[in-house]
Amino acid sequence: MKISGPGSKLPPEGPGGPDDAQRPTGAGFAEKVAGAPVDPTARTAATSLVADISAELRAGLITPQLAIDSVIDRVVAKQVGPSAPAGIRERVSAALRQALEDDPLLAEKLRTLAD
Repeated sequence: MKISGPGSKLPPEGPGGPDDAQRPTGAGFAEKVAGAPVDPTARTAATSLVADISAELRAGLITPQLAIDSVIDRVVAKQVGPSAPAGIRERVSAALRQALEDDPLLAEKLRTLAD
């Protein structure tokens, strides 16, 4: 084994080569996720928040833009709270609208609503 001085640029030699490296023996990510408990109410709660808006949109009672506005209003009311100052509610609403415009995936989904 060669001992390198402090100015050497060579890494110290280890006890084995790269083929001797140990592979992880624990459960993989997919196995961990598959065994994780699922909260069925999480998606149901989010869906029920806008279920009536979705039904009105499908029935043709409201326009896609009105549906988007209604969803944003409900999300802001749920996340910020009805007693939040108007300035904060407006800033959160503007941030959500900006995110809808800036995200290409969301923007494409919104375009399909209008079709």
